[in-house]
Amino acid sequence: MEWKYNFIPLVFLIFLSIIISITTSLNESQSIDDIISKYILKYESKNGNLANNNNNNNNNNNNNNNNDNFIRNINNSLYKNNNINIWVYFNEKIIKNDIESINFINEKSKNRRLVRGGNNLINNNKNNNLIDEKDYPINQKYIDEILKIGNENNSTIMTERKRSKWLNSVSFSLKINEEMLPSDQSCPNKLKEILQFIDSKDFVDKISIVNQLHIPNSKQIENGILNIQQQQQHQQQQQQQQQQQQQQQQQQQHQQQQQIGENYEDNDNDDGNIDGSNESTIFDGIDYGKSYSQLNQIKIPEVHKLGYKGNGTIIMIIDTGFLKNHESLNGLKIHGERDFIEKSDNTESGGLKQISHGTFVLSQIAGNKPGKIIGVAPHAEFVLAKTEIVSEETPIEEDYLIEAIEWGESIGTDVISISLSYTDNYQYWDRDGSSPLSRAIDIATDKGIVAVVASGNDGEIGVGPPGDSKLAITVGAVDGFGDIATFSSYGPTSDGRLKPEVSAKGVLCFGADDSHIDSYRFTSGTSHATPLIAGSVALIIEAHPNWTPKQIKEVLLKTASQSQSPDNFKGFGIADVLSAINGQPSIESTTETNDNCQSNGGIFINNKCICSQNSSSTVEDPCSLKTRCSFVCSFNKGKCSEYDCFRCLDPKTKEESNGREKCQPISDINQENPNLSNLSKIKFPLFLIMSLIIFKIVI
Repeated sequence: MEWKYNFIPLVFLIFLSIIISITTSLNESQSIDDIISKYILKYESKNGNLANNNNNNNNNNNNNNNNDNFIRNINNSLYKNNNINIWVYFNEKIIKNDIESINFINEKSKNRRLVRGGNNLINNNKNNNLIDEKDYPINQKYIDEILKIGNENNSTIMTERKRSKWLNSVSFSLKINEEMLPSDQSCPNKLKEILQFIDSKDFVDKISIVNQLHIPNSKQIENGILNIQQQQQHQQQQQQQQQQQQQQQQQQQHQQQQQIGENYEDNDNDDGNIDGSNESTIFDGIDYGKSYSQLNQIKIPEVHKLGYKGNGTIIMIIDTGFLKNHESLNGLKIHGERDFIEKSDNTESGGLKQISHGTFVLSQIAGNKPGKIIGVAPHAEFVLAKTEIVSEETPIEEDYLIEAIEWGESIGTDVISISLSYTDNYQYWDRDGSSPLSRAIDIATDKGIVAVVASGNDGEIGVGPPGDSKLAITVGAVDGFGDIATFSSYGPTSDGRLKPEVSAKGVLCFGADDSHIDSYRFTSGTSHATPLIAGSVALIIEAHPNWTPKQIKEVLLKTASQSQSPDNFKGFGIADVLSAINGQPSIESTTETNDNCQSNGGIFINNKCICSQNSSSTVEDPCSLKTRCSFVCSFNKGKCSEYDCFRCLDPKTKEESNGREKCQPISDINQENPNLSNLSKIKFPLFLIMSLIIFKIVI
């Protein structure tokens, strides 16, 4: 009768596999439905505002066999010149011992991987190459079969856009030829048919949409800068009033001293910097000009005095374009450049507006015009990548950036500076580090690159990808007095992780203006705090070339201004690059302990896993405590999970307990630490425990 007992775990395993299969199928269906909804919204909202009705119908019919009927009567004329860009992810690679397929990695990249790369790299003894599975090319047969499906007849046209070896995925552009469809079939209906056919292939893992970013319109930017300037003027007025009071007191003291026959000298005050400070712009014989304030706040002049100016490091800037003949960039050392929009090696094309932002950012790091501007790392080499289209009508596609990151890594980049934040197409509850761009950032970090990204200029709307990356250094903005900028996006991420992690000056920063080769200007944004930290990382690498990205991040954060009490506004505070260079990473910062901490969303500081403000976790249970889901989630129209107390969810999500306890109301949590709770620990389901016990007894 022993077979009866053996049959019990078998039944359970079959039952479990059915549940997993159903769940997977529902997730795949939901992914396709999301793509269809965005497709409908993109075209129908422009012509008759039909999208909302169709989306509602779609949601109401998700599990109906006649799910496609709701779109059959849509007027296909709305979809003239339509197209949609999708990611197709593959579930495997055919790994061959083919040296030629990975020869694109240059010696600088190999050396960086060897010295600062993660432990997951494989040493290929045949060519002394450090590679992993992500470096191998995508199976061409899979790509060809997808293209065959998308171009099966005249009703659809599919073309390949970009490839990501790291993500094992390809982005495709798909157009439905509305004129060739049968009278009873709509464009969304045809799109769904194609996507379901692609998704049914056994080599396809999943499908998702290629998300986009729209540059904020000029009115928003002007209003934002105006508000910042008004705040700055108010601060200056307060300081001037204080100075006037001090001068009056000094005059009174002077008169009193004259009366008693004592000599007294009153020091003259110069105009100083725009932020109201009266400090000299000359340090160690170098005139930093109006860039002194933004550099001095993070101790860069003192680091320059030690001789560190970026020598031997390679910094990649991903931005709009670059006016390379600006006087501040005289002597600029370019390691490589590429325009990923026009597919050329010239990053200066597109007119002045197209190169404005990139030129300013580049000058903050590479500038070298004494008396006017000195950059953070003027002696570094630079990789210039043009991925942004400066237009209110033209969106930026995330696959451009991923292609740029993979290319930059292959030619030896040490530091990546990204001043983008994708909040337009990612809802707050999606910003948990799982986006394609954030995952690419994490992979680059594993390969030895330090990625420095902007938190964004959206305040309470929150940090968007790639700032939600688990391994990136995300940067917030402060003003010249060290106060948080009102526009600076703050955390936590939707899964409760602390963001941003460090801050630098982002209000009225000084840099090169693209209107003329000798013009300059002030501007604001986390976009301009980010290059200050990226350049600082290059200086740390110059001083400590063997430190890994995790060690560099740890030292930078633990020496910042509020490292003992981090928060979701400034993170660990304003960077102190001098202290970081003179500091040391933790003893265990290169061990599995650190990896376990960071993979669970923590930051390894002084041999502790810091997971949120006022919280550290044990080595055995990293990040069981994170930032409690609350205001930021509800403000962004999400809902806090009933069972995972740190997670913000899509408001349409239906939760099941799966053996978990409900979260304790915030009012009931210890008032000393209102943002934290440890109630998200998942209890192992009772039926699974019993099944495992039975299985163990039988064995």
